[in-house]
Amino acid sequence: MLKNLICVLGLSVACLSPSFADEPIGGSYFTNSGVSSGYTIISSATNANGLHLKTIVVACSQNVWFNAVPPGSGVASRLILACNPQSNAQGIASLPYPLYLPPGYAFTFSTGSSSSNQVYVTYDLNNGP
Repeated sequence: MLKNLICVLGLSVACLSPSFADEPIGGSYFTNSGVSSGYTIISSATNANGLHLKTIVVACSQNVWFNAVPPGSGVASRLILACNPQSNAQGIASLPYPLYLPPGYAFTFSTGSSSSNQVYVTYDLNNGP
């Protein structure tokens, strides 16, 4: 119905889309509170066939960084999401869209202290090549 309305209004880009299917939230999840320093959510060995990050939501009282770490030594990690609170205020951040990490990439988060940061992640690991 919505698709037909959009097409009637002349928004041709939406008319080319085959459907407005919902995106599943992910079959696996990770939650944590109070982790200090670095933490590996998915190791490079576990991510043998690719990783689909569906959702990331964090409430932070200290800085928190989520990173994709490419395989190999000495390769710089890539920032995916950061949560930076203001003084005397809780920070909140979320992944704006699903993200794919290629095989061999690790997925980590780190924070400066073990405060009351709350982390929620949903994801899917590919089963085969």
